[in-house]
Amino acid sequence: EKMHKFVTWVVDDALDDINATDVQREAVHQSKDRIFAEMKKVRADNKADHQAMLAEWNKESPDAAMVHALIDARIEAMRIVAHQAANEVLAVHGVLTPEQRAQLSEKMREHMDDMEK
Repeated sequence: EKMHKFVTWVVDDALDDINATDVQREAVHQSKDRIFAEMKKVRADNKADHQAMLAEWNKESPDAAMVHALIDARIEAMRIVAHQAANEVLAVHGVLTPEQRAQLSEKMREHMDDMEK
């Protein structure tokens, strides 16, 4: 919930910066919420997988195939979510004007530069 609130705040700040319309804001927030819903499902599965990994660790002879299968399942789940997120980002791209995309691109570039310092 905290992460969702924080991301919503960041998204709203960016939408303010580009003077997004109400229609654009709604579309962007719907995309954000769909991404979060998918990520929430993956995180829910993580707990069970963590328990399964711990159970393997605690065995006298852990099942290597099981450990690798759990890892592969997590990677596949994240791959699916990443592709869904990419689709949502592409949908947002289509909602924004070229000028708004340029403004966001500059904001992201500045953010990435700050993170590299």
